[in-house]
Amino acid sequence: MKLYLKNGMLNIPNTLTILRIILLPLFIMKLSRGEIEQAFIVFSIAAFTDLLDGFIARKLSMITPLGQILDPLADKIMIIGGFVAIYLSDLPVQISSFFLFFVYLKEFYTILGISVIYLFKGKINIQPNIFGKMATFMESLTILILLVSNLTGMFAHFVNYLAMATIGFITAAIVSYTLDGIDYMTKNEQYS
Repeated sequence: MKLYLKNGMLNIPNTLTILRIILLPLFIMKLSRGEIEQAFIVFSIAAFTDLLDGFIARKLSMITPLGQILDPLADKIMIIGGFVAIYLSDLPVQISSFFLFFVYLKEFYTILGISVIYLFKGKINIQPNIFGKMATFMESLTILILLVSNLTGMFAHFVNYLAMATIGFITAAIVSYTLDGIDYMTKNEQYS
């Protein structure tokens, strides 16, 4: 099966990334209808495509400029959309606005940082680091555990601890991306 457009921009990893973006409205619809089990399945598929698209892109050398833009955008859409949908729902096991603030902070801080770097350097070549990847993983895990807690009652007591651990990873990601950004801005053409 060939999923290519001009210059190989639309390949299997990019198709999986687009699927992740498309799944968010379905997740929101299922959640708003109280279909928590189906919402869990949809979000699980979306989270799995996040793991799969990067793996395939790296292993099969299918990294494209489109994918480098779409993948982080899809992550932000999935995470922010997922948490907002849960926060606005009437689910009994919830997240706090304090937690939601940290989710927003990381995503908008990242976008702001990339914009500033692009404004001054005219290009971006900063790769996600382990702290950013772990923060995104923990955010996805938190959404899945929230859904399981609301479905089964299991892990409800664990959600606050998971949220605090996730805030820790978000904070580490913000600090590490700040240091990476400063390093990138102060180096002369090392990253070309």
